Amino acid sequence: MSYQEQRSLTYLITNIILFTVYGLIIYNRYQAGQFDTDNLMRFWAIVILLYIPIMIIARIVVTIVFVILHAIVSEVAGEGADEVDMVSDERDKLIEMKSSQIELILIGVGFVAALVTQLFGLSVHAFFLTFVGFMFANDVLSEIANLRYYRRGF
Repeated sequence: MSYQEQRSLTYLITNIILFTVYGLIIYNRYQAGQFDTDNLMRFWAIVILLYIPIMIIARIVVTIVFVILHAIVSEVAGEGADEVDMVSDERDKLIEMKSSQIELILIGVGFVAALVTQLFGLSVHAFFLTFVGFMFANDVLSEIANLRYYRRGF
């Protein structure tokens, strides 16, 4: 498995774990009454605005740990820490561009789907749950696309 495939798989697993843990924490705090539910927009603003920096910081930490562990494993295996793996070439940029296209499409579809919930008179919770669900799907499906493109050879 190449460096890029390992990185995408690591990000995929991290995204799933972090989203699940974050969702459980928010749900438990919501059930315990720790949020002001009189103002639903404020509640969802807090949920989303906390989620974004947590995911950014987690991505940075996972990247650093992954690079260090990859270098250690490569050195122990006798392959040496090959920096050529970590260099991005034209194929990597094309794969990144395709994944970004998938991300943009999913965010757009997610926003429209969230608006449709309001069209049918569903609650504000339905709007934000739909949008957050598409944010999660965005993270997962873009990493799956990365894995597929690297496996297929683009």
